[in-house]
Amino acid sequence: MATGTTAAADGDLAVLARVPFFARLTSDQLAELRGSRRHVEAGEIVFAEGDDSDGMYVVLSGAVRIFHEATEADDDFVLGTMGAGEFFGETALLEGAQRSANVAATEPSDLLFVGREDLERLLASADGRVALDVVAAMSRLLRERGDSVWRQELARRELETQAELERHRALSQLVAGVAHELGTPLGIANTAAGIIESRVSSLREGADASAAAERAIGDVLEGSALLRSSLERAHRLVQSFKKVSVQQTADRLETVDIVATVQDVVELYRIEGKRAGMAIEVISEVDGGGSRWTGYPGRLGQVLLNLLTNAERYAYPSGGGLVEVVIAASAGPGDGFAVTVRDHGQGIPESDLERIFEPFFTTGRSRGGTGLGLAIVHNLVTAGLGGSIGVDSEVGVGTAVTVTVPNLEGAP
Repeated sequence: MATGTTAAADGDLAVLARVPFFARLTSDQLAELRGSRRHVEAGEIVFAEGDDSDGMYVVLSGAVRIFHEATEADDDFVLGTMGAGEFFGETALLEGAQRSANVAATEPSDLLFVGREDLERLLASADGRVALDVVAAMSRLLRERGDSVWRQELARRELETQAELERHRALSQLVAGVAHELGTPLGIANTAAGIIESRVSSLREGADASAAAERAIGDVLEGSALLRSSLERAHRLVQSFKKVSVQQTADRLETVDIVATVQDVVELYRIEGKRAGMAIEVISEVDGGGSRWTGYPGRLGQVLLNLLTNAERYAYPSGGGLVEVVIAASAGPGDGFAVTVRDHGQGIPESDLERIFEPFFTTGRSRGGTGLGLAIVHNLVTAGLGGSIGVDSEVGVGTAVTVTVPNLEGAP
């Protein structure tokens, strides 16, 4: 809280009169609002986010910045700056809610503080016209500021979302290139292993080998079989990488097997999951032959990758745990599918559930969270896939995120 409080000077009333709320007040009425001066040094906090609101401030000299505090992963997010003659904290005069941001001086500054109680006392004693003018001016300014902040925030969110999408596209292109380059040598190595196995087997059958030679041939055959199985698994992984990355890059409407698509995405993430000690199980509840889905598999893949990353980061922050990815026919109207990512981790507090899709809301900035992951997921599901998303969670039991996607057959 700011320090150095003194009585307001007579000259401060002229500054106060320039505040739109108080432009129609007489000199006597302004004198009732004269408030008090507060001096703050550069870097000093005027008030902090979450503090109880007790009034508004007018900058007499100097400057302040309004910001959300930095975390380990991010810098301070500056909402704006205020100089001499400008004011802040005015919402406290109407609602008395907790402060929604931090304010700190950027240089030595003198502030004029007007308390909520002083304003209430003035309005109670003034005639109705004055009270109406003050409230009307305050409402108009709040609406203008709200519209301005909303437009800025909307533009910033769009930029953040596009940056995240571009990052995923660039990564997908990289993976596609690497997969293509690895495909040829893996194929050659697999063929070579097959030739070794075939030739050694023919030697074994056509010669009277000594016991030592027999053992050597057996070891070679065993090693060749292990080599081939490993190469085949590597080849399947590369094909999964390539398929998922091409889908995310192309971002086109396709008819695919949704079970196979989900399995490809899980296979892509499985290596990272194993590193974190996380087991991922795909469960299909779709009737045989009924898994054809027309939609955007690249967008669905990005949604699932984000949800798996969230499970690793928030459900099992200490590592380890099971995640089940369940695919079922949609229970809603029309045909489609419901894909549920379910963990058995620490769960989400009820107080946070309503905010998890808000941009920049996160409880894990210290673990690298930006608060954009689920906001992007929500946008991809609703706007990109034409579907819906819901979350069920209980602290200590786990979380289930269900993405419902319709068939977009006939969509442009």
